[in-house]
Amino acid sequence: MFNKGQNQTVVRDNNMKLILFSLLENNMSCSDLADKLLLSKPAMTKITSEMIDLDLIVSGGTQDRRPAIGLGRKKSYLSINENVGVVAAIDFSTVNISVGLYNLNGKEIAVRELADAEFITKEVLARVAELLSGLMEQCADGRELLCLCIGASGKIDKETGNIVESIKFRDCLDVNVKEFFGKRFSTEVLVKNDMDLALLAETKYGALCDGVRDALLLYIDSGLGGAVLSDGQIISGHHGFAGEFGLIVTVDDDGSEQPYDCIVSVNAIKDKLRKYQKESGVQLLAEGFRFRDVAAKFKEGNPAVRRIVFRSADFVARLIAGMANMLDSGRILISGRVRAFGDEYLRRINENPLLGRRKNEVVYSGMEKPVLRGAVFHAIEASFDILITRRRVDQGLRREV
Repeated sequence: MFNKGQNQTVVRDNNMKLILFSLLENNMSCSDLADKLLLSKPAMTKITSEMIDLDLIVSGGTQDRRPAIGLGRKKSYLSINENVGVVAAIDFSTVNISVGLYNLNGKEIAVRELADAEFITKEVLARVAELLSGLMEQCADGRELLCLCIGASGKIDKETGNIVESIKFRDCLDVNVKEFFGKRFSTEVLVKNDMDLALLAETKYGALCDGVRDALLLYIDSGLGGAVLSDGQIISGHHGFAGEFGLIVTVDDDGSEQPYDCIVSVNAIKDKLRKYQKESGVQLLAEGFRFRDVAAKFKEGNPAVRRIVFRSADFVARLIAGMANMLDSGRILISGRVRAFGDEYLRRINENPLLGRRKNEVVYSGMEKPVLRGAVFHAIEASFDILITRRRVDQGLRREV
């Protein structure tokens, strides 16, 4: 139970975080912040003055939406202090691993990619760490790395951040990824489910930022992942494993029981094409073909490729019908490389009779690199906590001296 002093500290720290999140959206004046957060102008002035003293924010900036010419005294705008540190994000969700460095306003400093990493090995982890080290040396300008957020596919323990089960990380499940990066960069490391991060990005910047409170996200790429938004909250489940749609088992066309991951994912489509070529003797695609080759054949109108892709879409519709009806989801988003199949793939899903009256509610996500963007937001959120706590301790020590 808090005493009065502790209560005041908690309230003040929470107000500071609300101010930082408001400034993350746009630079604002003290009076605008007071109006938005329903605080008095004197109270807001006191809090923001303290935050300036703590080097959390700076005064004197501009706001893009402010008219260039106006009457009266110009407002003094507050902004997040970008010099206090940087955050990093790593996206392991697809074959091209993205490593990014960002300032505390969420602005991209630099992003690098490690291509063609279908599965994660210890060697791949080391190469990713080298990429991030290079970014820090070349682009951080001496600023501290406050937090690194990693988006990984599979079952991530929400309490420890350990990767419990993941096809993509199957060759290095004995490695504690959080400790691996934490020791190398001496910073706070967060390991989160990639689809939860993608859904977070959609709620902040994408198709779900307009007040949608119930939605499903299906990420159809090398595998099939998903996430659930219910009453405005991302559902993680008891252990943090919620949304693993790819592990749900159904009956494939050959009568075998298979998880959806093995039927509708990009890799599953490629496997079915390889099987077709072997059994039919028809060489549609060259040995070692890539997904982009499949997408090109689909758009060219190749009947065999289109039949396999459309059948995959039928199974996606079956999965969506079951999940959406069970959860009463208001909007369904599809992300991942299957978007390369275009409107015909999406139309095939929406016209499936299993969706019934839900027709036309399934849409593509228009966001690029949603996992990376969600990881950046999460890293910034954690950095705000770190900075406020650290500055509070430092301020207390200075007062004692």
